[in-house]
Amino acid sequence: MEYVNTDRLRIAFRQHGDMQGEPVFLLHGWPDDMHTWDGVLPYLSNSGYRLIVPSLRGFGDTRFLDPATPRSGQLSALAQDLLDLAEAMGIRRFHVVGHDWGAPAAYNASLLEPERIKSCV
Repeated sequence: MEYVNTDRLRIAFRQHGDMQGEPVFLLHGWPDDMHTWDGVLPYLSNSGYRLIVPSLRGFGDTRFLDPATPRSGQLSALAQDLLDLAEAMGIRRFHVVGHDWGAPAAYNASLLEPERIKSCV
């Protein structure tokens, strides 16, 4: 497990595939977790992409940095978390794939900063 801090969160994530490949964020749904992707990771790992599988806020080891931060599961908050995670990792442009609640979070990120999203599935 790897971790990165944004302004609000300490986000837990795992990486798979080609670390030099184009980055693809895989967003899980609710009440799922990052293991949603375990069945397809072996296939996707051979695709030449750098796969980044975060635990979204409220799941796994992802935690708020300040206990006083208001909690929100709004899709716009999840979208901003994705954009903040990519920024903290130094990733300017990327692909995003969302499942269940992760899908509208991906759509919202694409709407918030379309110049950063190469594709949204």
